[in-house]
Amino acid sequence: MSGGRPAQAAIETRSRAGPNRPNGTEVSCDASIVYEDVLAPSPRSRRATIPEWNPGPTVGPNTVDAVVESTDPVFGTGGKYHDKYDLSLSANILSVVVTATGTVGPPTTMVVAATPTHGVAGQAVTPAPSVKITDAHDNPLAGIGVSFVALDGGSVSGGVPVTDAAGVATVGGWTLSGSAISQQLVATANATGINGSPLDFVVQAVAGAAAKVTATTPVAIGIQPSTAVSPSPTVKVADAHDNPIAGLAVTFAVGSTGGVVTGGSQTTNALGLATVGGWTVGSTINADYTLVATVAGNGITNNPMTFTAHTSSGLSLAISAGNNQSAIVNSTVQIDPQVRVTDLAGAGVAGVVINWTVAQGTGSFLPLTSITDAQGYATLDCFGPTAVGQIRLRASTTDSRVQPKSVDFSIRGLPEP
Repeated sequence: MSGGRPAQAAIETRSRAGPNRPNGTEVSCDASIVYEDVLAPSPRSRRATIPEWNPGPTVGPNTVDAVVESTDPVFGTGGKYHDKYDLSLSANILSVVVTATGTVGPPTTMVVAATPTHGVAGQAVTPAPSVKITDAHDNPLAGIGVSFVALDGGSVSGGVPVTDAAGVATVGGWTLSGSAISQQLVATANATGINGSPLDFVVQAVAGAAAKVTATTPVAIGIQPSTAVSPSPTVKVADAHDNPIAGLAVTFAVGSTGGVVTGGSQTTNALGLATVGGWTVGSTINADYTLVATVAGNGITNNPMTFTAHTSSGLSLAISAGNNQSAIVNSTVQIDPQVRVTDLAGAGVAGVVINWTVAQGTGSFLPLTSITDAQGYATLDCFGPTAVGQIRLRASTTDSRVQPKSVDFSIRGLPEP
């Protein structure tokens, strides 16, 4: 081996189809093997053609192995070029690696990349919804705009996002409307022929934190002493958007004036309502009894809520007809003065004695007393002024059940023509 040096095998490759091809495109390649020896009269080379080759679905370098055989008679299996020199080429079969670079194909598919499972009414959802756009081989595509549109009263922010290197586009923000309902967001790729576009995101909005208390039954009523309040006081607990909140503890307790409460510890139902079991006022007449409803929690408007029941005898006296009229002296008024006695429910009460008197001015009338009929009415017949000027006609009763005890009619006497 004196006087010689190893030969060098050089690999030359080229692609007739060009170095960059879309994934799935067939490529034909040529490969040459060049053997060189400084003592050889000239470089020796052999060329082999690789059959058509279809790169795989992955973007980037794709490789294929090809076998190139040397048929040069000078290079035998022992690698002898000349008797005097022992070359290092150990075999006449070499492996050639041909490399081609695949490029991403056109967009074909859009799928969900991230989606929220629920959200609070009136607030932004997390995580922000996002989509991913890929080609037919699931390679991501960058630079494609995606429009997000909120339905059901919601709103989006951040403009039109564009897919990143991972093929993902994320909405800037999706704020739900104030309603605790199922709400929808629609994502549409700004490109044609994409399977899965448009794509819907659906979120069930739930009520937020308790923000306010309202009464669904009257907060101020009149009632007879020692009577149960009806309907039973009820409160509603809601968030800032009036969505009812279930499962909150509400305590009902009587105020300082007393009374009796049953079922004072309640929990709001699915409609956000809590109703006291029962509330009976005390026996004192003309007293204000209170019931206080307190919701567990802080920062709740109108918490606690107070209900007031004013006790009275239960009957009331009021003018029914004949007030504010005039008549010529020594004649009778056109409308007979009339009063009515009613109970707390507004029904007429019979049998109450009404006394008629003139509290100011002069007038003639009969009878001096009347009794309420089955509908609670009492009427004064044939009243007329006896002098020119203002007259106050008074209807009164001594019945202890009735408040007020008297009412006044205003009647004016006119001069004769």
